[in-house]
Amino acid sequence: MNSPIGILGGTFNPIHLGHLRMAQEIGEGLDLAEIRLIPAGCPPHREKPGVSPQQRLEMARLAVQRNPLLRIDDREIFKETPCYTVETLREIRSEMGDDHPMQILIRCDKPSVVAAQVFAQDSVVEVKIHPDGLGLLVSTRNPDQFYSLLNRIVLDNEVSIEAIAPADENVHSVYQYLIGSNGRSTS
Repeated sequence: MNSPIGILGGTFNPIHLGHLRMAQEIGEGLDLAEIRLIPAGCPPHREKPGVSPQQRLEMARLAVQRNPLLRIDDREIFKETPCYTVETLREIRSEMGDDHPMQILIRCDKPSVVAAQVFAQDSVVEVKIHPDGLGLLVSTRNPDQFYSLLNRIVLDNEVSIEAIAPADENVHSVYQYLIGSNGRSTS
């Protein structure tokens, strides 16, 4: 199994210690293989930066050159149209291929029932039950097969599903999973 990676996007106009320290802390805290910093070319939520894409890219490369955990990904910076995180994540997921499992968050009333039944599947790599007892995180190499299996489990065991979200494509769902659905910390 390939180690998970982290993604940090932004205009990086300019890149600064806050960006670098946050990326470093998250990468180390989650034991990630790398953090990809992705400078935005044409951010959809604000005006284009006044500094050229080439200058921002060079500043970012210089800032991470001695850090083996941080890597610059230039896929967005020279695009003239707005870039959206979900599209970039789909590109990265496609590049990583099937040997990098997809993570799926499930909030439900019977996570231990779901976990016990999905864990026996060859395509399921890992299952973690959330500390609040109301959800689980499943890593699978075959999401389509997993979703079909989940349908059967839900119907056969009368499982009530609150939410299902691909963790790799939905930053908000990861945030909600980590802090709990009501916004309070789960730790």
